[in-house]
Amino acid sequence: MEHGVGLCLSNPGCALRHVGVQEHQSNERMNMQFRGEFFNIVNHANFGGPGTTMTSATFGQITSAGRARELQFALKLCGETGRETPASGSKAR
Repeated sequence: MEHGVGLCLSNPGCALRHVGVQEHQSNERMNMQFRGEFFNIVNHANFGGPGTTMTSATFGQITSAGRARELQFALKLCGETGRETPASGSKAR
């Protein structure tokens, strides 16, 4: 009968909070859209898992972390094309 030793290493908790906002405005000639996206907005450290190779010098040590807070903004302006306007001098019915 063989006996083995079980090893259980757990990763630290992962907490990511992503937020997105969008504002849209338009008039008869222009269309504007503003977007902001925020990844890991609370800037919580998300560490990687511990080393699992038993012969490694970093066994059981956490040597990596996830990405830090990231912000992304976008502004989009579009002119309305292809809209028909009444010819000058014509009367609406």
